[in-house]
Amino acid sequence: MYKKIIWIIVIIIFTLLIYSAVGRQPTMSENFITVSIQEDNIDNGYVLDIEYPQFIDTTPATQFMNSDIEEYIDEKVSHFTNTSKEIADWAENNNVSGVGIEGGSSLYIRYDVPVTREMIVAVRFNVSEYSAGAAHPNTVAVTKSYDTSSPKLLSLEDLFEDGTDYLSVMAKYAQDDIVKQLREAGVEEPMSDWVRRGTAPEEDNYRSFLPEAEHLTIIFDPYQVAAYAFGLREVHIPWSKFPGLPR
Repeated sequence: MYKKIIWIIVIIIFTLLIYSAVGRQPTMSENFITVSIQEDNIDNGYVLDIEYPQFIDTTPATQFMNSDIEEYIDEKVSHFTNTSKEIADWAENNNVSGVGIEGGSSLYIRYDVPVTREMIVAVRFNVSEYSAGAAHPNTVAVTKSYDTSSPKLLSLEDLFEDGTDYLSVMAKYAQDDIVKQLREAGVEEPMSDWVRRGTAPEEDNYRSFLPEAEHLTIIFDPYQVAAYAFGLREVHIPWSKFPGLPR
């Protein structure tokens, strides 16, 4: 069993003291604590090192967000630990070494809560998952954006007025920006099938998004628009680029 280390009392008191001193109350995006999960499971050959936010208000919005975030983390941990155990069992049955803590599986998750548009809270998870025996970790970004007035989990479509051709705008901007980034990184011919497919105006290509205050951030995972060595790629599209006003 993994253990959750929650410094609730200390963080709440510290937060309230700070905001009392400056004469204002914490906003929704500031009013959260960090929950940690850490486990070195030698028998099943895996390491967990996870941090995720939990909001400390008791409003329907924070309850909804906390529940959704915990559900995501629980499902991620459950799938990872089950898979790791299967790998460890297979290695033991086949006399394969190197699946202990040094050569075993690992799951690392960190998060960020950026400044967003009014009535929206967004959370970005940076996830690095390694399965014993693989060539390298699988690194992805997972984003969740919440409408705090409903409350509900927002889709990309929810951000725009009906009829807005937001995908075409995003595809054109993203393709140009990614080509520029790759050229600056030393790629001689940055326009590739990778870029064309990864930035095509399809909803799934833009699944990792953050509706920040000044722009819409899109995050492309490794292999989506370039080779693994180029890592995660971000594009920041100003809201002014979209026809009409976002919701």
